[in-house]
Amino acid sequence: MFHQVRETIPAEKKPVTADIIGGTYEEMYSNWRNKMYLAASTGNRHLAFMSLISANVMFAEISSEVDIDEYDVLGCYDPKDLSKTADAYDHILNTYLGEYRKGGVSEKRYSDIDAFVMDYLN
Repeated sequence: MFHQVRETIPAEKKPVTADIIGGTYEEMYSNWRNKMYLAASTGNRHLAFMSLISANVMFAEISSEVDIDEYDVLGCYDPKDLSKTADAYDHILNTYLGEYRKGGVSEKRYSDIDAFVMDYLN
């Protein structure tokens, strides 16, 4: 009974701020973007699908607590055209950057792994 009532009460979502979503774009980019293009170049449907599943979980976790738009990550998947799939994921990442802009968050880009490690350690 409690579970049913709880589901009818809308959750109060936090506004987008750097403290809350900072680093999420970078994680989505570094964890799955290159895997999407690798999957496209090698025809690896499993890699593409599993990468989208993982990204979808992250988007769902963020949107459950933070006031962001909904993203249809799994809708990107086209097993017959993995290049289209990778491009669609890129489009979602670019759209998600709009969430960063709303919250005044700047994305970080690194020239190489050494630059990332130096920033991470600081």
